[in-house]
Amino acid sequence: MTDMEQIMVKALEGQFWGWSDNGYTGRVRNLNEKPLPKKQPVEALPDVGGISGRITCNAIVRAVSVASGVSFANLLSHRRKTCYVIARQAAMSLTYELTRLTTSQIGKVIGERNHSTVIHAIKSVDKNPERYESIIKEARRVLDESGLRQAA
Repeated sequence: MTDMEQIMVKALEGQFWGWSDNGYTGRVRNLNEKPLPKKQPVEALPDVGGISGRITCNAIVRAVSVASGVSFANLLSHRRKTCYVIARQAAMSLTYELTRLTTSQIGKVIGERNHSTVIHAIKSVDKNPERYESIIKEARRVLDESGLRQAA
């Protein structure tokens, strides 16, 4: 394969011009440089504040994912599609209500968000409970069936 063909292949693969899963890196890559690592799919959140047998942020996000039909990855993403936002806000509000985590901890765990985003989510759920009612009710049912206990 000629040098030009290698450049074209690498450019198509997103390796030469600095494209990664996080967007354009803004620099031209050396052809001998290793390719940027692929972002691993989100499978689980760290169980921040979790004590064995207690409800954790991970459990709440999974329950909301099941209740809303929004995938775990989309729930944690930065996408602004309405169904994702409503599910994400419900998860943040439930996490705040059922665990001892601070708004900063919740924001960090649910998609690397600022504490003010979590506060906004909690206020949104409080202001318009009927919009979130079905998701929260179903998520609570899923959590009840899991046998986990609420933080005391």
